[in-house]
Amino acid sequence: MARTKGPLFSLEASGTVGNVITYSQWKGRNYVRRHVVPQNPQTAEQVNVRKAMALCVAYWQTIGGEVQPTFNAFAKSTGMSGFNQFVKRAMKEYDIQLGTDVDPLSITLVGQPPNETWTWAPVV
Repeated sequence: MARTKGPLFSLEASGTVGNVITYSQWKGRNYVRRHVVPQNPQTAEQVNVRKAMALCVAYWQTIGGEVQPTFNAFAKSTGMSGFNQFVKRAMKEYDIQLGTDVDPLSITLVGQPPNETWTWAPVV
């Protein structure tokens, strides 16, 4: 990624020129990159993983109580947030228990990190 000073002979620039290059800012720094159109193939595995991630987020939002602070405390030593550590561990168990080719239905957590037990249930 190229950093720029005075892109396009101005103090700053943003946007795409001719569907070829894109000017933008990141953390106060101007940069230029090739314009890309992201692909979204919607494969069955990709849809399953997205659904599993959505289940993780919904579960995190509902558990609260003792679990969130415990994950936050556990995650401090890893340099991650409690939420990120929660999703990382849950998704690892999803891959182990069901695999990405299985549509997940629900997730359950018992215990506290690092000795918690995850249970993923598939759609039948």
